Amino acid sequence: MDDNAELAEMYQDTMYSLRADKEHDFQKLSKIQTRFDQFKDKDYMKDLPESKYDLRDSEQEDDGASTEFSDFELNDMYKRYKLLHQEVDEEIMTLSERDKYFEQSRKNAFKKNNDPRKLGKWRA
Repeated sequence: MDDNAELAEMYQDTMYSLRADKEHDFQKLSKIQTRFDQFKDKDYMKDLPESKYDLRDSEQEDDGASTEFSDFELNDMYKRYKLLHQEVDEEIMTLSERDKYFEQSRKNAFKKNNDPRKLGKWRA
């Protein structure tokens, strides 16, 4: 490389770009580690709720969550399905209650706007 200046320059450029890429990757990994390091801290995580789909902590053993599967994976999968189905049912109930509220408020507003006492004599 002492004899060929172009080859030495290409080598230096390549080494610089590789080093810069590795440093950039290391910085990204360091940022990610510091950002999510709190999740490995037991003291920080003790007050936060566990995932609702984590069945190891499940205290719920009612008819909806009980299964007759002998395979543990199928059993867990079925329990997750039942939990998800229950969550969807609850969401549908809250949406239907919200729709009833908006329908009732729309009817009340329609009655209020079409009240014959407020329309005047020419529309009554």
